[in-house]
Order: sequence, then structure tokens, then C-alpha cells
Amino acid sequence: MNAGTRMHARCVQCTCSAVAIAFGMAFLSVPFKGFNSTFRSCHESRCESVSPRPGLGAETRRVRKPSVHLGGLRATTTLPTSALKRLTPVAGRNKVVDIEGFSIYYDFQLGTVRPFVFFLPGLAKSRMHSKASELEVFCRQTGQGMFCADYAGTGRSSGVFTEIGTLSLWTSHAEALLEKVLGACGRVLLVGEGIGGWIALLLAMRRPERISGIIGLAADPDFTEDLVWPRMTPEQQRQVVEKGSIMWKHGFEEYPISRALVEDARSHLLLRGEPGSLPIDVPVRLIHGLNDEEVPAERSILLAQLLRSRDVTVTLVKHGDHALERQEDFRRLNDTITELCSAYFEFDLRTPQSG
Repeated sequence: MNAGTRMHARCVQCTCSAVAIAFGMAFLSVPFKGFNSTFRSCHESRCESVSPRPGLGAETRRVRKPSVHLGGLRATTTLPTSALKRLTPVAGRNKVVDIEGFSIYYDFQLGTVRPFVFFLPGLAKSRMHSKASELEVFCRQTGQGMFCADYAGTGRSSGVFTEIGTLSLWTSHAEALLEKVLGACGRVLLVGEGIGGWIALLLAMRRPERISGIIGLAADPDFTEDLVWPRMTPEQQRQVVEKGSIMWKHGFEEYPISRALVEDARSHLLLRGEPGSLPIDVPVRLIHGLNDEEVPAERSILLAQLLRSRDVTVTLVKHGDHALERQEDFRRLNDTITELCSAYFEFDLRTPQSG
């Protein structure tokens, strides 16, 4: 498609049985009983061509008008100048902030378009990996801010992972970063992979007024209780209790599993309730590979049923693994961010039109 050419893309949803997975479908569109949630939801949107990235070929990107006027109020996605001035000093690479006595290192790419993307990495993963890098490139193209930090005990942040690494601590730190670093940017879009998806859900329940949406990439709430501890031998469980931690082979990788992590996680289990019991009302997009070697894709379906939000989509990716780091996976993530951001705006109550 030539540069400057615009087109309308429309995706027609279909309803089909879960049996269709066996016939090789990459995506399903199955409404949940009692919900408006569906697998793979698409909306009509305006697109324009952009310069292809190296090795990817032609692309399209949805674009949004920076502001509209509704009933005398100015609905805008543009970051106010005053907020930009407040955020500029804390933006940059390898920045550090003190939170609860921990030195937390982060990267914050400042933008002028909201919502900013807050990326939460997987277990024992630092911010220096491919998804964070891809998100930086994408957000630079869209003009959005992008933030990612090393959890305490991970990467350059202080602390010993096996001694202090818990969901309670990481969620508390994520909430503090929302205030200390991102306080002026308005609501943020949470993108969490693995345990980062679990933290995103906890953070959205704590601070719903600061969250515009959630994207979970192979999100794994309750994995310590359901997928790790029951699969350990009695001897491995004894070592965790007595020694404090072990290296646990899970899928293709080894992870440090500590007694502190397992015991603390029991106070944050999310998949035990009734449908609609999780008090999260923002749009949620769950992307899960059908070949995930660590977390079964059915767990994203269960999570979708438990969320109270009526705007929930589960995308099942044929041949997708737990990492979801192929180029087509990155493009799917970028498209999902674009979809969620296309409906975002905030009212600017300081404009003359609003009085």
C-alpha cells in the first residue's frame, strides 16, 4: 500500500465451538455465557500506511485524532504541557528511584500521547529484553510514553530475589511508581507478561482510577499454587521450605522459586471465585499461545470468565509458545495496544468550553 493511502478494515466476528481448535484455527470467537466478552474482537478503524521496519515488509497503523469536542468538553489524548514539564525530569534510561528502601531502576520514554504504556516483565526477567525494546520502538512511532522497571531483586534493582521477591512487594512498588514517576501522566495501559499479568490485575484492583486497560501476555495468576507447587516432588518441596529456594525447571526455562514467593502468593490468588467476581471493569485483552509450555491456554479463558469487565477478549495463537516473541507476536501486541488506545480520551476540564 502506498504511503498516504487510507483504508477501512473490518473484522467480522464469528461464533464457533471450541472443537475448532483441533482443526487448526489460530483464533476463536466464542461469547462467554452472561458476558459480552469474546475471543478476538475487532472494530472498524481508520488506517494509514507507515514506513516498514527492517525485515517486516509493509505495515498499517491506526491513527487517532488528538482531540474531539463533546458537549462543550474537550476530550483529548494529548498530554498537557504542565504534565510534560513535571514528567521530563524523571524520564530517561537507567533512572533510579528509592521505593521503600529499595533502589528501583527503570526506563521511561516520554511521549505526548496518552495513555502511556506501563510494561510489567515476567518472572525473574529484567527490563532489558525483546518485548520492552519492541514496545519502545512502537510507542516512539505512536508518540506514547512507555515505562518499564526492574522488579526488586531483578536486573539492576536492589535486593536478593530469593529473599525478598514477592507479589506483595512488586505490586506495592508498581503502585508507588504510578505515583512517584508517572503521577502526572493520567491513566496508563498495563501490559504484563507471565507474572507481570498477575501484578497488572492486582494493580488494577488497587488503583482502578489510574488504569485505562490491561493486556495480558500468557498471564499466569495463581501459577505458584496451581502449576508449580503441586508438580514438585516431596523432596523439592522440602528444599524450598528448609533452604528457602530452589531452581525450578518449568517449560524450557529454569526459575528461582522461593518459599517467600510461594507463601506470599497464597494471599493473592485470583482464580478461585465465581464468574464476574474479580472487580476489574476496564477493557482486558488476554493473548495466549496454544503451545504454551508453561501455562495452559485454558487459564486465560478461566480468567476471562472471572473478570467483571464486560469488555474482555481472549486471543488464542496457533503455534504460540509462552514467550510470544516472534515478529507476528509483536505485531499482534502492537495492534492490540492500538485497539485499546483508539477508544481512550480524557476530558480537559480547564478549557474555556467547559467553563
